[in-house]
Amino acid sequence: MLRSTRDAVKAICGADPSVTTAQVQAALAELDGEGVRQVLDGPPIERAYNRAQIAALLGVSVKTVGSYVRRGLLTKILPGANGERATGYTGESVRKLLEGRRSA
Repeated sequence: MLRSTRDAVKAICGADPSVTTAQVQAALAELDGEGVRQVLDGPPIERAYNRAQIAALLGVSVKTVGSYVRRGLLTKILPGANGERATGYTGESVRKLLEGRRSA
């Protein structure tokens, strides 16, 4: 993780008086480890992949990834309840797509 990211997390947590030092340290330790998890209360954070990342993982073009999206093979991560633009696609849907390609 970049030092600037660690500093940003520390600053954000430091601005919230309800977050303890132990929670900040636990969050930073988790961010440095394998997989990103929300430590302060709540479920794990799902990694989002953009179209270029998915194309690289699958060895296809970005246009082909767009075809997968239109066919409903990738699940969008939306920014909010009324969000219309995807911020990315779930790692779970990417894994399912990869597994389907391997079994074919």
